[in-house]
Amino acid sequence: MKKTLIKPSARIHSEFMVNQEEIFIFPVPNSIYKFLEQVWSSFVNKMVALRLSDEQPMFHYSMFEVIQNTDTKVVASSTFFKLREIADKKGDKSVEEFNSKAKPTPIGDELNITTKILQKAIIDFTAGHRPEIEFLNIRDEKMHENMESLRTPTMNYAVGLPLFVKDNPIGVLWGIRKDPLNHLQRREVIRQLSSLFEVIEFVVAKELDGNQDAYMARKNIEKSDSNSMSRYLFYTKIPHQQEPVTSIIFRSHSYKKNYRLDASFIVPTTNGYSVSLKRFIPEKQNDTNIVLLMIPGFFCRRSVMDKLAREMCLSYGYKVFSMDMRGRSRQTLPPHGIRDGWTVDDYVQDDFPAVLKWIKEHHPDDRLVVVGHSMGGMIPRFYTSSYNIIRRIKRDATLPDPEKYIEGIVSITSPNYITLKSNFMGFDTLKKGVNMIPPNFLLDFLINFTTTSVHTAFTTIDLNKFFKFLLNMHSSLRQFSFTIGTKVVNI
Repeated sequence: MKKTLIKPSARIHSEFMVNQEEIFIFPVPNSIYKFLEQVWSSFVNKMVALRLSDEQPMFHYSMFEVIQNTDTKVVASSTFFKLREIADKKGDKSVEEFNSKAKPTPIGDELNITTKILQKAIIDFTAGHRPEIEFLNIRDEKMHENMESLRTPTMNYAVGLPLFVKDNPIGVLWGIRKDPLNHLQRREVIRQLSSLFEVIEFVVAKELDGNQDAYMARKNIEKSDSNSMSRYLFYTKIPHQQEPVTSIIFRSHSYKKNYRLDASFIVPTTNGYSVSLKRFIPEKQNDTNIVLLMIPGFFCRRSVMDKLAREMCLSYGYKVFSMDMRGRSRQTLPPHGIRDGWTVDDYVQDDFPAVLKWIKEHHPDDRLVVVGHSMGGMIPRFYTSSYNIIRRIKRDATLPDPEKYIEGIVSITSPNYITLKSNFMGFDTLKKGVNMIPPNFLLDFLINFTTTSVHTAFTTIDLNKFFKFLLNMHSSLRQFSFTIGTKVVNI
């Protein structure tokens, strides 16, 4: 291996300073290691979910190499979902096989690249600097045979992010690509990975000092905004909700503005189910008194609306909510297990009006505009057009009147349209909003659902079984979305 592969830290210039090779790497404390075992899958999942500014994936593969006593070892890896395998219920065998081939590499071995990265990072971190992110050409460099055995022909360029928790180095998080990164892309990678470093360090340390809730840690890491730097993280309380709300103050690199993200508000609906809300609040709000509620498509989670939500929040100063219907996460399911399934009627007649009430209660002076994509645009329109019928069926005089609660509805790529009552700032952005919903993959077996009539789809999809399948596919909840075409936006 070339001696220049990992260059010494350029931040510290002193003959008095110890040499990089002299740094001793301690094992990860047992209490930290046990918790890491439950959350390190989220590290690699987040890495392969990162996107460059052109929406291309930043990395094709990711590995987390942990300090394991006197060795380093790859203990978690991830790549893009192999959707056809998942659709066939075969699982992601390639990831399982990859992890099973990983062998520990001695920390003291001169070919252990991770050791050299960590030694350099310890010097920087001790001096009060964030560790440098390393860019490597692993196609041409000699590596330890244990790592070389894991490399495939498409693993040519690697980026190493050394991680620390509670001042302890824990390992290196690797992002791997087929093609090299240009100068501008490297700058973008450094910016996003610097943010991810802060998120992982803070979230894991916070949970270690608190409830040690691995689920919450994974969720906060996977759903973090890598284009923003988190400044403060708090767990806040809200009346009638047992679980705390994660409240994070961010500084957006893209918009050069501050905003607050609150997740999640849990709104009870019927039969033990709930709806989950996420809220974006800009530091400087506009004076329209309009709140936006964004509802994703039928098989999507609210995260697909994040980019559009941040645009409306930071460019136009709106408070923005995004919504997960029942069945999208653990928090929206009955605490004592699922006894009965649910239908789209439950979305329209129970979940949506519960959210209307909740938002009106917490923002009584604001007017609501609902922004829905696909089925998310149909739900408020179904409710609005069928309000009197639903009220008779439910025999509920308190059911929110859409004429009083809803200022307007923006429906993105949904059949038909409904006219918005009044124009407002950012309306043109919402017309283009489909371009801000990240493209993703469409499972083959979902095509049958989307090509049938609405009536048929309602009566044939067992939502209970389907969403249980989605939730059980992986220990960490992953985002699903349709591939969005260039259809005309319906407003």
